[in-house]
Amino acid sequence: MKQEITFKLCLAMLGLLLSFSAKAETITIGQVKYLLNNNGTAIVCGADKSAISGNIVIPEFVDYNSKKYGVTKIEDAFSGCIGLTSITIPNSVTTIGWNAFSGCTGLTSIDIGSGVTTIDEYAFNGCAKLQIIKVHSKQAISISQLVFGTGGVNYETCQLYVPRGSVANYTGAVVWSSFVNILEGNYDPEYRLTLDCGKGGKILFQNEEISNLIVRKTVVENTSIELSILANEGYRFSTLTVNDKNVNNEIVNGKYKIASIKEKINIEATFTPIPYSVKFSINNGNGDIFINGKKDNNVTIGYEEDVTFKVVPMANYNIKQVTLNGEDITLKFKDNPTYTVAVKGSLILVATFADATAIEGVGEDKLNVYATDGKVVIKNLLEGETIFISNTIGQNVYAGNKTEVQLSKGIYFVKVGTIIYKVMVQ
Repeated sequence: MKQEITFKLCLAMLGLLLSFSAKAETITIGQVKYLLNNNGTAIVCGADKSAISGNIVIPEFVDYNSKKYGVTKIEDAFSGCIGLTSITIPNSVTTIGWNAFSGCTGLTSIDIGSGVTTIDEYAFNGCAKLQIIKVHSKQAISISQLVFGTGGVNYETCQLYVPRGSVANYTGAVVWSSFVNILEGNYDPEYRLTLDCGKGGKILFQNEEISNLIVRKTVVENTSIELSILANEGYRFSTLTVNDKNVNNEIVNGKYKIASIKEKINIEATFTPIPYSVKFSINNGNGDIFINGKKDNNVTIGYEEDVTFKVVPMANYNIKQVTLNGEDITLKFKDNPTYTVAVKGSLILVATFADATAIEGVGEDKLNVYATDGKVVIKNLLEGETIFISNTIGQNVYAGNKTEVQLSKGIYFVKVGTIIYKVMVQ
């Protein structure tokens, strides 16, 4: 039993730690505090209650470090703000939390955006001076009897304004039907439009370019919209979904249209990198080339993805020349046998190796590296020059200036100066 309790406590602590790690930090804008989450959302979490007075307009987004955070929730932030007289809640907010405006005794008007789907208990408890509540949701928000608490709104004197054509939805809804004055406002219902554009392309909407970003808009009911979907260089368009339905077959000349908005709309566009061929060629043998660690001579890699080439001469050979799509990149291998580049088209790497033991008029001082009798031998090593030996998984097994190094059986890479030799110890 004790072990079970301890395990549950550990799980609870882990959950608490994870919840904290998912939250970035708290910032203050004006008299209002926002909690910024790593998923790009923000929560109204506090306020300078003694300083707040008059009207407060909660923004749809807050900017911090060149990033936009969509405001989606109001927690117990304004409770006891007696100087607050009016509050405007944007369409980005979906939840008005428990006790959010409790005790705001000076509050006279509330404007609730169309995105709100949940209002928790006691959110407006004690707001007895409320005169006007304006809602933008066509469908009545589902709330409990305790939203206005026990000393809250006066249902006989407070006026409830609802979108054009939606009075019946509120007169038949729990709590809302308690309002004696349910009035049709001179405004149409509004809906949230969420545009989610993935990496590799852009959505053009109302003269705004949306790329690798989620943007939320507000559109009035029966509005028509048109989007342009464009792939970036190196990418191709993949899918367009509207409320999780694939609408690729409805796109005409890169444009997608909705004739009349009648509900909340979530649009997501995805793009995929164009695959390119990556190859290598060895002019005269005497060495190996690896692409991303494999001796594959024809791989397919997506646009802007990295590819790593590794060029390794055989024993007694060195790198003479390496070209990539005809460009000489030999110097890229001067201090390292690998070279990494971002793919932006088809690539072919060509390597040429030279016999390091060939007589080129330098006599017996020509460097010679080979393996024999369980050791690596380096002949004609220049004074003060260091030898580096590594195995096939990149581990360094020797660094120094010995001309004979005893090693176990296997394949090794011996680096002397700018030249790398591949030897097999038996």
